[in-house]
Amino acid sequence: MGPATDTTDARPPLEHHEALAVLDALGVAVSVHGVAGELVYANRLSRKLLADLAELMTEERPVGAVQWGAIREDGTPLEAHELPVEVTRTTGIPVRDALVGFAGILGDVRWLRITTRRMPGTHDVPCTVVATFTDVTPAA
Repeated sequence: MGPATDTTDARPPLEHHEALAVLDALGVAVSVHGVAGELVYANRLSRKLLADLAELMTEERPVGAVQWGAIREDGTPLEAHELPVEVTRTTGIPVRDALVGFAGILGDVRWLRITTRRMPGTHDVPCTVVATFTDVTPAA
């Protein structure tokens, strides 16, 4: 085996569609939220995990305006402004590995481990919040 070669400059930066394909291929759910909390992007796994919830969150109904039925680990309600995306959006403080339960229509609870981070904006795009989450619901 020969010496390692640095290939960082060998390929031009990813095009937009290529970057989205990479996000879809990840084994983690990723969502991007705009300056008002609206859902801007959700990768394939995110859409699958949050199929029921994603319909509630549109440009007209950002994260903070939706009644999520979110709960803490101890079962107490979590208000919309306490959701990790909202905390990061409004304070700029990242949230790491928050455990949040979302009550389903059948009384079941889907538990998600959520990490959020604010991404700086550019002159064209205001700052956004990126969230990654993993379903950690115990098997029935």
